[in-house]
Amino acid sequence: MLGSVEPKFWRSFCDAAGRGDWTDRQSEAMPQTALIADVAAWFARLTLDQALARFDGIDCCLSPVLDLGEALTSEQVTERGLVQGAQALFPAKFDGETTGLRAPLFEMDSR
Repeated sequence: MLGSVEPKFWRSFCDAAGRGDWTDRQSEAMPQTALIADVAAWFARLTLDQALARFDGIDCCLSPVLDLGEALTSEQVTERGLVQGAQALFPAKFDGETTGLRAPLFEMDSR
C-alpha cells in the first residue's frame, strides 16, 4: 500500500525506487492511470521481501497489505493491545487507556 500523497513522501518513494523521473508526475491530471500502471508494473517485479528491504527506513507511507491473520498478530496491533479475545478494540486511547470490551450485540444461538 502506497500512500505518498504529500510531495515529500512521493519524492522519498521515487528516490528509493530509483525513479526520480517520476517525481514531477505527481502533478499529472487525475485519474493518473498511466502513472498508476507504471508504479504497479515496477512493484510487480519485486517480491514482498525485496520491497520491504528496499523501503526499510524510508519515510514514504508504504506498508504491506496484510491478511487478517497477519494484521491481528502485527506488531502495531499487539503492542497497542487492540485485539482481546475475538473482539477488535477501537484503535485509539482515551486518557491513556484503550477502550474496554463491550457487551455482545446479540447472543449466539448455540443450536
